[in-house]
Amino acid sequence: MKKTGRVVVLHFGQSRRCRGGMKTVQDLLLREGSDAEFEQRLFPVYEGSAARTFALFPLRLPKILLMPKRNVVAQLHASYGGSFWRKRAISRLLRARGIPYVVHLHGSRFAEWFDAASPRTKRLAADFFERASAAVALSESWKSWLVKNVSANANFVVVENPCERVVDPLPERGTKPPAKILYAGLVGRRKGTFDLVEAFAKGGLRDCARLEICGNGEVDALRARIAELGLNGAVSATGWTPHDEMLRKMESADLFVLPSYAEGLPMTVLEAMGAGLPVVSTRVGGIPEAVVDGETGILLEPGDVVCLAAALRTLAEDPGLRARMGKAGRDRVREKFSTDRFFASFRAIWRDALAGR
Repeated sequence: MKKTGRVVVLHFGQSRRCRGGMKTVQDLLLREGSDAEFEQRLFPVYEGSAARTFALFPLRLPKILLMPKRNVVAQLHASYGGSFWRKRAISRLLRARGIPYVVHLHGSRFAEWFDAASPRTKRLAADFFERASAAVALSESWKSWLVKNVSANANFVVVENPCERVVDPLPERGTKPPAKILYAGLVGRRKGTFDLVEAFAKGGLRDCARLEICGNGEVDALRARIAELGLNGAVSATGWTPHDEMLRKMESADLFVLPSYAEGLPMTVLEAMGAGLPVVSTRVGGIPEAVVDGETGILLEPGDVVCLAAALRTLAEDPGLRARMGKAGRDRVREKFSTDRFFASFRAIWRDALAGR
């Protein structure tokens, strides 16, 4: 590591070949987080596949022992399972070097993993968070759960994910059917994508809407189910879509849907709101802290296919309601989920970590 007059924030996270919401937040910090006081650097510890990660991770660990320890703060981008164990191993080496670390907890399934863990694993998890200068949760609800279930002694703080792109003026959107419904994210049952096509079919939405599902995962199985339901031509599963292209799709869509069973604070929801789209989603994780039910979108319980179909139809058939909710959502992310607030929060956390507070 070259010497620098600034504080180096060393991000232990995903390599540049990875995808997903964690990577989006990590990239934003690396790309825009440097200033006269802080310099951002990446130390990749996940390579996009278990095989590559398993092969390279042990070779990279000794490099931590050679790092300078002055003016360095580590940020551990953590999730559940293997991600937790990798970051815990790194945290032990950082402590041996006297380098303070911050945990940035992204994984929406951490609670599920923790609840099923052994007593010993739970104790190790509590220790991991308690020894951190700060442990960042993505929402107040996540912080409350962590304090109650993991550790009341750790320094849990809330930093919501930001919305980097807020459109102004709002795109001109059509008012005639069919309404364009967009889903973006991993394709799978945990994300509710199979519920989504069931709702589209049971709600008879072919007459008023078209649905595009973007994302990798169980795409072939989803396409087969779309065909079984007779939805070809009305519903498409387009597979993985580059981030810039997804943002363009949001600007041409009419509403966004994410009927997930577990989330932290999904970037796609914030980006959809930033594009002026009303959001249909579920009351999980930090989503209710972003989407105001009845004001910026419609919230429902995960797995409720009947209510999901009704919510989609309500918005598909009412362009005026879509416009009002979309504008309210755009204004909300501009006020509450700005990048300025995001970076100010982390700079305060890094200063405290370096000062030993």
